[in-house]
Amino acid sequence: MTRIGCTKAVATTALMLAAAPALAAPKPLIDYFLPMPIVGKLSTSVWGAGAVGPRDPANGLEDAAASGGVGTGQEQYFYWDGKIVKGEDGKYHMYAARWAHSIGFGPPAGGSTGWETSIPVQAISDEVMGPYTVQGECYSKNQEGTDKGHNVTAVVSPSGANPYTLSVGEIVPGQMFGSSSANGPWTLLGLVKTSSNGHSSCGDLSSNFTLTIGGDNRFWATSRGGCVMDSDQVIGPYQVETNSILPNLEKNDNGDAEDEVIWYSGGYYHIVYNYWNVQRAYHIMSKDGVSNWQSTGLAYEGTQSPSNANSKWLRYTDGTVNTWHNMERPGVYLENGHVTHFTFAVTDTNKNQTGVSSGGSKVIVVPFDGAQFDCDNGDAASCAQGGASGSGGAAAGGAGGASNPGGGGGTLATGGVTSMGGAGGSAGAVSNGGANVDVGGSASAGEGVSVGVSGTGGSPSGVAGSATSTGGSPEAGGTRSNTSGVSDAAGCGCHVGASRRNAAWLGFLALASALGVARRRQKRVR
Repeated sequence: MTRIGCTKAVATTALMLAAAPALAAPKPLIDYFLPMPIVGKLSTSVWGAGAVGPRDPANGLEDAAASGGVGTGQEQYFYWDGKIVKGEDGKYHMYAARWAHSIGFGPPAGGSTGWETSIPVQAISDEVMGPYTVQGECYSKNQEGTDKGHNVTAVVSPSGANPYTLSVGEIVPGQMFGSSSANGPWTLLGLVKTSSNGHSSCGDLSSNFTLTIGGDNRFWATSRGGCVMDSDQVIGPYQVETNSILPNLEKNDNGDAEDEVIWYSGGYYHIVYNYWNVQRAYHIMSKDGVSNWQSTGLAYEGTQSPSNANSKWLRYTDGTVNTWHNMERPGVYLENGHVTHFTFAVTDTNKNQTGVSSGGSKVIVVPFDGAQFDCDNGDAASCAQGGASGSGGAAAGGAGGASNPGGGGGTLATGGVTSMGGAGGSAGAVSNGGANVDVGGSASAGEGVSVGVSGTGGSPSGVAGSATSTGGSPEAGGTRSNTSGVSDAAGCGCHVGASRRNAAWLGFLALASALGVARRRQKRVR
């Protein structure tokens, strides 16, 4: 009798959930950026602070980053690009381009040379956020016998004696350098080899060249024209697989689209590209990297006039907002298969006007909730790899679901820890929206709103973490405490609008949990 009554109750709950309306559409990439921790201190006297706002010179790479930066008119270098990899020495290595501030920023409005004389340099930090200290030039001789190079990026191969590869182009023909160490020395591998494969409208395939390791452990790349290419070898030949896959989102035939960055996470290929003329960038994604590329909307933006609802997206943990005029050359840093940080080359003044040479440029580092992003937008397995991180959710609550045998283990980034196993913990086991249903996990009507069914390690009756912990999971029906600043009335601490589970499946999961059936959540992929 008891078992029959329990089954009926759960079945009734499942029917109620199945009748609930579908959840909202996924959120754009810009909503997954996290507040920047203050590495040094916020300064109002450092160059650019008057336009950008009080800022932290110890974030990323700039002159005298480790000692508080320099004032206006004291800049020694302009910095651009900025790609981070973690070296075999456990340190964070950033590869960037720099050139003398005294000669101006460069075309189109900052003099006749500027960035066209840039030299690739390597900078190192003990922490991913910085400060990064330049160690010296990456190489002394390129294919042309000089030390020049621009559009600097890098990739770490999954195997081989020389897994570290440096790529440069733009002011020189696209070329690569290899090394057994993130510290170099760098040996010239030669010019990047490409094959148009019948695609004739891709432009210069080495301009804004960006590459990543795909889901097949091969090399995938794209460039300014937005055509996707792949190769078995890092140096190529890269075979073009598509025409331009960039959707025309600014109604100018994509003539001003540039600065792509490509990566693979959550079972999908991703590209962010920037419209330099309007200071807005967008995100697109594809399951196979070749077909059905779809936009999820705004990725980030620089200064907008007039300002809009997204103008305050870039902020520190104390709430201070920064607004850089130009934000270009985006890069991504991945840990455990998820993006944890973006890098941007930024200017305090409009780089397309003559005043740019009186300002400065640097590389900034911005935390990103890639675990939640992939859980919301990727395939089901990306959620099984671990829940989302937060900006401090697990601080008082312990590991939460991380020790639950039902979970796949939480991902530690800049904040909370969670797993597929369930809510658990007193201060935010589900930080910023980790998944909480699996074998024994509590089935939920809103990711943190439990229907009262507990299992091997899940939390009974919707007992979630404290809403007072930043990024932590609030009580059922509450609101989460600050990540993207968007109210979460369902009380899950996640990006509710980005969840793809529909109500029918949530009802099924409730029934499955009660019967002890091991099933993964199904997600509707766009």
